[in-house]
Amino acid sequence: MTRIKMKVAWGYAAELILAILLVGLACTTIGSTQLANIVRQFAVDLATLYCAVFFAAALGFLWTFYSKADTEFYTWLDEIKSFSVYLNATAYVVAIEGVAIFALLATKILTGDAYALVAALIFFLAFINSYTLVANVMGIMRLHTLYNQVLKKAKASQP
Repeated sequence: MTRIKMKVAWGYAAELILAILLVGLACTTIGSTQLANIVRQFAVDLATLYCAVFFAAALGFLWTFYSKADTEFYTWLDEIKSFSVYLNATAYVVAIEGVAIFALLATKILTGDAYALVAALIFFLAFINSYTLVANVMGIMRLHTLYNQVLKKAKASQP
């Protein structure tokens, strides 16, 4: 496995580990039953007011990312081996946010504490991935600025 793939794999693993630690911390501080009750109480609000917003944002960014895939900038991204990393990361956020919406809404049907704790884990993972989405958008913006600088220098050096 290459160094880049290892970093990407570690990034996904670190998000999952952090989500597990957050659920563990919440269970330790307020108790698993209380956490399950809180999740059930606020599940619809979390699903509709948070996860649905970031699901739409991630889906919008994914669509924009795809629609611009034939531009020179995205061709350059592919040349530097960043296109698939950003594409997969954005698709992952869409998937996690979508799963979180359904997991949270299902707490109204599946009333067991164990399921509510799983929904909490998925929500924390979605919450962490919201940051990842914003960081990825900023990363694309930085790379676009770098691309413009490289292009400008290349044009300036041509006679």
